[in-house]
Parts: sequence; structure tokens; C-alpha cells
Amino acid sequence: MRWLLGAPETWGDEICFAIPVSLKEDGPRATVEVGDLGYWPPGRAFCIFFGPTPASRGDEVRPASPVNVFGRVEGDATVFRKVRAGTQVRIEGAETAEANRRIHEDFSRHGQRQGAGSPSEAGS
Repeated sequence: MRWLLGAPETWGDEICFAIPVSLKEDGPRATVEVGDLGYWPPGRAFCIFFGPTPASRGDEVRPASPVNVFGRVEGDATVFRKVRAGTQVRIEGAETAEANRRIHEDFSRHGQRQGAGSPSEAGS
């Protein structure tokens, strides 16, 4: 799974991407954890949480309003602090990232993907 989500909006340590999906609240949470992935029904947005927002109290992570949490970031979610509003962002599922890593390793070792023939072999 790979998504090119485009340019996010930032709000404290949260980034949100408008997506063409309209879902109802489904077990919405008023506070979330660092690394949670959520859907924000009022904004029809996919959100990544990596720290406090302007609505947070203390160290809690509080969205603008409750979100449906549906996943987690693998690894250090605070890397998203480098993302600025308007930056193009691509999101990959863990399976896609692992497959891409293996392809890169195979290419580095063998000079081409295993099983991929050269153009001269195509007409043989």
C-alpha cells in the first residue's frame, strides 16, 4: 500500500491530509498517543499524531475534536516534526516499505532486479 497524500496541514505536532472519504465517528477518542494514526470526521482528514497540539493540556496529545484511531506509526513518529505545511508527503504501509527495501538490496547486489530480463532478451 502506498499513498501520495499531497500537502498536509500542520497543527502543533499533528499533520492532517484532506482525503476524499466521508466516515462517521467510530469509537472516537478525545486524546490519542504519540504515533497514532486517525481519521478526523469533521475535517474528512487522515491525521498523524506525534506530540502535543494547541488543544493539549500538559503532555497529552489532543486532536481538535475526537478522531477514529485506526493504526500506528512504526518507529519514531517524532520524525514528522520535520514536515512543514505544504510539503509533499508519501505514506507507505510497512509491507510496501519492506518490499522496497528488499528490491533495493537485490538491485545493489546484482545490478538489476532478479527475474527482470534485459531489453535485448525480450525479442528472443
